[in-house]
Amino acid sequence: MSDKTGKQLYDERSGLIDDALCLRESSRVANAVRVNYFPFYEYGLSIADAMTDYDKATEAYMRYHREFQPDIGCSIASQYSAKVLEMFGVKCLRWPGDAKGLDKNAPVQFVEYATLMEDEYDEFFDDPAGFAVRKWLPRVFEVFEPLSKIDYVAAISGSYLAAPNLFTSPELLDSYRRLLAAAEEQQKFFAACGRCSAMLTEEGFPSISGGGSATAFDMLGDSLRGTFGMMPDLLEQPENVKRACELFAKLQIAQSVASYKRSGNRYQWVM
Repeated sequence: MSDKTGKQLYDERSGLIDDALCLRESSRVANAVRVNYFPFYEYGLSIADAMTDYDKATEAYMRYHREFQPDIGCSIASQYSAKVLEMFGVKCLRWPGDAKGLDKNAPVQFVEYATLMEDEYDEFFDDPAGFAVRKWLPRVFEVFEPLSKIDYVAAISGSYLAAPNLFTSPELLDSYRRLLAAAEEQQKFFAACGRCSAMLTEEGFPSISGGGSATAFDMLGDSLRGTFGMMPDLLEQPENVKRACELFAKLQIAQSVASYKRSGNRYQWVM
């Protein structure tokens, strides 16, 4: 164990990271490994348990940092809350120990399918936010399925009582209850993430995950068209692909700048 204080270690490690990013020679190469599930495997905690017991997940992550002394801190914020995923009814993910029976130590799995159909580009370009509410959210999350049945035009073209009538259906009331429970659980997870991050900082492990954004091509391919939709689109609808990527690039740059301002951490990941 080092006899340096947490502040001294934090400054030393931050300097190593800055040197590497600025292409300066430093005393040694920074050990900047993102560990993901390793602490759980190493210390006998199943991934399924880590995704539901945030204190145990934090304990495993802190034990890893104290034993291996990496030069960056990785918080449990890189993980998910299984309870929140279940409450939202996420369709595009499988997680360890889920109701469908994925092994408790299997990594989270992505289930790929198109959420933007090949003939919906124009609808998406005309009203991206409306498309997200009417179609994308219901196609990805069970909790938002009732949103696909709402007559949004009636909400703004009718009387002022139209919206209260439209947004208080029995189906939506159930969604509201699920969303409230999910929000409360997510706040518990966020609080645990905050505690973990604070402990890492105090013990001298700087974060290089202040926020981030996805690449424009991935936004379209991963989140909307999927591999089997994206590949034909490159040949059959190249102008739509280009237009969508230009839109997503603009949105993701704005998101990266906003996350930097919120976090105060100048390191932003591009995934």
